[in-house]
Amino acid sequence: MINKIKRLINYRFLLIPALAIILGVLITIREQIHQVEFVSLTLHSSIEGAGAIVLIMAGAILFIGANQSQEDYSGPSIGFISMGILFLFHSAMMPGDSFVFTNSMAMLFGSIGFLTNFFFNDVKKSHTLKIWTLLTISTLSFLTGMCSIIFQDKIPNMVDQYGFTPLADGINIAIGIMFLISAINYMLKLSINNSNMIKILLSMTLLFGISSLAFKYSIIWHPTWWLWHLARTSAYLLLILLIFAKNDTDRKLIVLQNKEINETNIKLNNYSYTISHDLKEPIRSIRTFSEFIKEDYEDLFDDTAKDYFDRIINASTKMAAMIDDLLVLSRVGRTDVEFEEVSIDEMLKEVEESLYSTIREANAEIICKNMPVMFCQPLWIKMVFSNLISNSIKYKDETKDATVIVIFCVDNGKEYAFSVTDNGKGIPTEQHEKIFGLFRKAHSDRNIEGSGAGLAIVSAIIAQHGGKIWVDKSQPGVGTTIKFTIKRKEKNYGKFDING
Repeated sequence: MINKIKRLINYRFLLIPALAIILGVLITIREQIHQVEFVSLTLHSSIEGAGAIVLIMAGAILFIGANQSQEDYSGPSIGFISMGILFLFHSAMMPGDSFVFTNSMAMLFGSIGFLTNFFFNDVKKSHTLKIWTLLTISTLSFLTGMCSIIFQDKIPNMVDQYGFTPLADGINIAIGIMFLISAINYMLKLSINNSNMIKILLSMTLLFGISSLAFKYSIIWHPTWWLWHLARTSAYLLLILLIFAKNDTDRKLIVLQNKEINETNIKLNNYSYTISHDLKEPIRSIRTFSEFIKEDYEDLFDDTAKDYFDRIINASTKMAAMIDDLLVLSRVGRTDVEFEEVSIDEMLKEVEESLYSTIREANAEIICKNMPVMFCQPLWIKMVFSNLISNSIKYKDETKDATVIVIFCVDNGKEYAFSVTDNGKGIPTEQHEKIFGLFRKAHSDRNIEGSGAGLAIVSAIIAQHGGKIWVDKSQPGVGTTIKFTIKRKEKNYGKFDING
């Protein structure tokens, strides 16, 4: 479909000279074909009404995407919308002064909109200014259309017994010149940016310009009148191509941006892994030599010196733990990991076994309900449950005899929704989002071990599985419920695709 559109775009310049030649011939022999006419108000109204809708839709699409595009299309979008509004009024009118007036005003507002592109040539111009310009010109277009209906007797004479009046001819000649000025602008842009969007806008301004200049030499319902309507209808068809071309351009831009983001993320993950790995050795050396010095020369140190060495050893130990967490986090960011079918019930039994001593010391009870069999990366998901269970025990409520942790799952067809509920000390409301940040803790108690990276790793793992995690509810003295989702897969696709 896109290739067909591109071929049509490449043939657009054949249409413009062909229409110009036919118009020239008809204008030359217009006296000889004076008696020929085709009266069809229904056909005219249908063409102009459909064109008006296309203009408004295309204008809205261009304006919405103006800030995301490398090229600013605010001017054309303003022109299209204002033209569309007045052409809606024009399509509903009977031939006469108002009929010609609304047609001329539609083209006039459109040409003014295109000329504002000279002012909005800088993409970084205030978006608010662009919105106000659009609202102003669109409102003026609407008011002009309304006035042409309410005050028909006040409309200046646009037609007489000989055809169009000099005023109507003059307005349309000026409009034609303004569109051709815009066409020259797009010709200059084409030498810098050979995009389909610029090509289509150039073709449209030429067609609008030709149709406006041909206005003077036409008579209502006669061949010359219908032919410049054909030129304008051709512009509407090009406008439909413009919408497709814009969507294709936006799609390619999104694909390119996603590719760049993925490449950047891979580089950052590799960089994080390399730096973290390289930092481990000097940290290990600081801790080891500090322990050696303290042990070998302990008799020579006073209490202050011993305290200093204890601080160095504790700090280096903490730093080593943080680096290990960074290494884990960098591995989670990699996409070349195979997923497999896993029984979560069996996995939780393994987690309980690995945390047996911790669970026994805390007098904790773990209750699992409705656990699924699902496709995931086993090591990572085991790390998720291990971290959440450890946190529930770590932040237990000392006033209670036992810690109760309930893990529940609901399969809603698209994803698995897990909840982990405990009766611990709870998480302050202001920490509900912060705890998923790197090196953040729910409580500031220094006696509680850990670097604060656990939930950041958990969040990254769940995101890699196409899910999300959040604190559902937490109340001091009552407990906490953390919920997370895992995207469902019906079969093993090998490498997991979170977009699939």
